[in-house]
Amino acid sequence: MRFAGVRAALRQILTTEYGLENVQIQGDRFGKPVLSLLNFGELAFNVSQSGDFGMISVSRAGQVGIDIEKLLPLDIFVLMLASLHAVRARPVSRFASHRCTQCIF
Repeated sequence: MRFAGVRAALRQILTTEYGLENVQIQGDRFGKPVLSLLNFGELAFNVSQSGDFGMISVSRAGQVGIDIEKLLPLDIFVLMLASLHAVRARPVSRFASHRCTQCIF
């Protein structure tokens, strides 16, 4: 889901769920989306997108923050070699057959 698609979905949610029509969404100094209106109550929201996915969080209970990231395949052997380049890497070569296709640390 691209930036424009997530922003369009956010506008739809703000309109249908909260009755806020024709609002301007701006980024604060950190890039977090905010409404240009000063008087919109305690409404807080955040968006995140990565690859084909997007997420929107809206709250009346305080600030919210979300972040999503697309998982990419990771070759654990290459990571080990890069991390251990100063150390003799030859002994770890026996782990070459062990691959991690989706890892998160």
